[in-house]
Amino acid sequence: MKFYIVSLGCAKNLVDSETIIDDLLKSGHSLTNSENQADAVLIMTCAFIESAKKETREVIKEFIRKKKRFGFKIFAGGCYPKRYFQSVSQEFPEVDGWFGIGDLSKLVNFLEKAERGESLNLSYTPKTCGEYSGRFLTTPKHWAWLKISDGCSHKCAYCAIPSIRGNYRSRTLEDIGAEAEDLASKGVKELQIIAQDVGMYGVDLYKKQTLVDLLKILEKIEGIKWIRLLYINPFSMPGNLPDFMANSEKTLHYLDLPMQHSSPSVLKRMRRAGSGQEYLELIRKLRDKMPSISIRSSFIVGFPGETDEEYLELKKFIQTAKINRAGFFSYSDEEGTEAFALGEKTTAGVKSRRLDDIIRTQAKISSSITKERKGSKTQAIIDSKYDKRTMKEFALQFSDKKLTDGNLWIARTKWDAPEADALMLLDGGSAKIAEGDIVETEITHTSTYDVAGRYLSHK
Repeated sequence: MKFYIVSLGCAKNLVDSETIIDDLLKSGHSLTNSENQADAVLIMTCAFIESAKKETREVIKEFIRKKKRFGFKIFAGGCYPKRYFQSVSQEFPEVDGWFGIGDLSKLVNFLEKAERGESLNLSYTPKTCGEYSGRFLTTPKHWAWLKISDGCSHKCAYCAIPSIRGNYRSRTLEDIGAEAEDLASKGVKELQIIAQDVGMYGVDLYKKQTLVDLLKILEKIEGIKWIRLLYINPFSMPGNLPDFMANSEKTLHYLDLPMQHSSPSVLKRMRRAGSGQEYLELIRKLRDKMPSISIRSSFIVGFPGETDEEYLELKKFIQTAKINRAGFFSYSDEEGTEAFALGEKTTAGVKSRRLDDIIRTQAKISSSITKERKGSKTQAIIDSKYDKRTMKEFALQFSDKKLTDGNLWIARTKWDAPEADALMLLDGGSAKIAEGDIVETEITHTSTYDVAGRYLSHK
């Protein structure tokens, strides 16, 4: 069977897709990059918020139309059928099979028996994480996502993840270590540690926060040079993590801390711990220990009942905290969540105005922080060769920099996560450079987020 796969949504979903690809290849099936050559199309769906659900529905409809032309079968899995397992078959009867989040180990067998019309239990949620069996990497060969748990046990009022993915389930230290060893053997140098809340790793399995223990294991793996931590809820920060990071040569001075708001009253309605003042104190402590740390966060505007005063409180927090990177989202009203039942919904117009305003506010802060780094030296990892045909608009940010068709590369500094943060346009001079190299650079030009730099030496 030739199969084609589409992965929607988050990086955790992509890891599941890579696992599926590996399982199918080991079973003798073949992957194709062309849907018109496929016998089966697999769609890994997302159902986190309305925009994700809309994308999922549009993609399924697109492949239903193509199915009539090319004759392939369609199988859809992941969060959308898990969340709507009672209605997906009626919504899309043209889909040949559905699978949920706990069915990956059974998927090969399911696909091979699809002609008999069998389906899997979409309502099933596993109580543990399966053991690592391999992955087919779809990211550049020098970096990879490393998912250390699944599910979430927090009860944030706006979030559907616990009802979709189940309670927090940590993988064992040994299993994660084995996967990281395998990734390193394939040439991976940079690990992006992901979970719904990385800080809670180990609490369910070892009855304590075990993130630092995991990092110690990962840092011993030959070939792994950079380790980046993503998605740590501020109130889940392990007490021993900042000191460990400050003294580490591999765990980068980078943290993604989704704060979501700063107003105590909004956070209380969100069923989240903390306050803007507590978050500011945490940021201060992190910067005291790691002056060069890059902090990323995410925030929701327009949560039910958010007043003008509460929004302005968030805006003032953003101006005071001076976070390096931040993503902002309009509140999405999700059925099945506690917030769905709350009154005083914020209108679409108000949410839109607040979103535009807060994004502009953060852009000025990010631009100022980026500008301060001009002339500084930093490590960067080479992601790809610069292609002026596809990245012309990116290069236009540096109109005052004379570009040649020479040794130009796209890189990321240690302050920037892939697919989320900024890029560096690197002038390699006469140096021999390859994708995945970690090099010393000097930042020579800046824009709001991205930078240009010159090569100094190999690390």
